Amino acid sequence: MPINLARDFYRNGSVPNPMNVVLSVPVAIQRDQARLCRLFGDTVCAPQFNPNNTYSQRERTYAAYGQASFDLDPLGLPVDGTIGARYVRTALSTDGVVTAPTGATSPINQSSSYNDFLPSANLRVKITPELVVRLAAAKQLTRPGFGSLSPTLNVTSLAASGILNINAGNPDLKPLKSTSYDISLEYYFSANGYAYLSGFKKDVTGFIQNFISRETVNLPAYPNTTQADINRPRNGDNGTIKGFEVGAQTFFDFLPSPLDGLGVQANYTYVKSKAPGPLAGQSVPLEGLSKHSYNLVGFYEKDGFRARIAYTWRDDYVETTSGPGSGALPIYVRPFNQLDASIGYVVNDHFDISVDASNLLNSSTNTYFGETIRPRFNSVVDRRIGLVVRLKT
Repeated sequence: MPINLARDFYRNGSVPNPMNVVLSVPVAIQRDQARLCRLFGDTVCAPQFNPNNTYSQRERTYAAYGQASFDLDPLGLPVDGTIGARYVRTALSTDGVVTAPTGATSPINQSSSYNDFLPSANLRVKITPELVVRLAAAKQLTRPGFGSLSPTLNVTSLAASGILNINAGNPDLKPLKSTSYDISLEYYFSANGYAYLSGFKKDVTGFIQNFISRETVNLPAYPNTTQADINRPRNGDNGTIKGFEVGAQTFFDFLPSPLDGLGVQANYTYVKSKAPGPLAGQSVPLEGLSKHSYNLVGFYEKDGFRARIAYTWRDDYVETTSGPGSGALPIYVRPFNQLDASIGYVVNDHFDISVDASNLLNSSTNTYFGETIRPRFNSVVDRRIGLVVRLKT
């Protein structure tokens, strides 16, 4: 039964095309538990505990590290920084039951370990008391989460086409490794004002991404379903992240009191990234990274009072390289903006009160499959306003 809820959902505003009508199950049916059970069966209304969906994991890390600081003055230029290294051994074990798409189960008792040497260096050159150059290089290690290492299958939905959507883990995942390089030029033009320009590059190996494959299944809980789209994480090819950031911050302390507590902050970031896509030979931007983004912040701090208003904007970005119903298309999030604000007062050393507000513009998150002409869904989180009281003993 179609119900025109779209206009209410968008607060009597214009409804994003093509979502002109929201289809909804009538409330009377939603509250009729017996009818719902007849429609969806015991899988929904009386789920049974399945011991094959339980597993245990243990991760132990052993590390040794060292760091040395230096402070030099070659050619009359003050230079300081640190050089260090960290040696890490990671031991991981997984115990449980592996469920194959055919429904067959087999025990798993898997152990693995890996060793990594992670050096780093940071250098600061004081060209003048106001002008500073910073250089940094390091190797990093990011381990996969326990959920990604799960040996189980989890049915998330049954499509109208009769295809199951299933999430699965991968106990054979390897960690993501990267080597990063950073350089920045900073200019301190006053006691509380500065501007900067920075560049960065990161080479990444073993991207962990989700891939969907259509497989034949034979699951006891779904005897009439033989096909499923199974979403699994796996280590992909290598990728790169590079870009730059420019920004500045200052207080307007040259203004007469009480306006001398006003300040502003702004920054812009450009990121170019490349990671393997869901199809062989395809590349997409790294998940969660927008090509363009910027922040504008105005603030006030004086005599215990503080206020802040912040506007954020970011370009399209990849939410995931694959997801339910996406086929071989990555899922993107459209450009998004948000306005947040807060105002507060420090009463004394023990009592602080503030009012915080987020998403004042009622911005919505809109996603699409591969191209903007293939919309996926629109999500509105509404404005949120809260009163915060902090007590310190």
